[in-house]
Amino acid sequence: MRVPGEWKLDAACRDQPTEFFFEKGYHEFAKATFCDRCVVQRRCWQEAWRYQEYGTWGGVYRPFPEDDND
Repeated sequence: MRVPGEWKLDAACRDQPTEFFFEKGYHEFAKATFCDRCVVQRRCWQEAWRYQEYGTWGGVYRPFPEDDND
């Protein structure tokens, strides 16, 4: 039986620095490089939606509130 969050071990981006997915402007690169070929893409997006995460999750970028000031 897997524990909550263990799905992340199957993520295509698992070895990438976390900060990479929170940098403004890197969304399309992250999506094309990792998310589009990831076996847990849907689960990743669902977790982000559930917990209202910011950044790139499952190929979808949710801007940080301060991004609106740019």
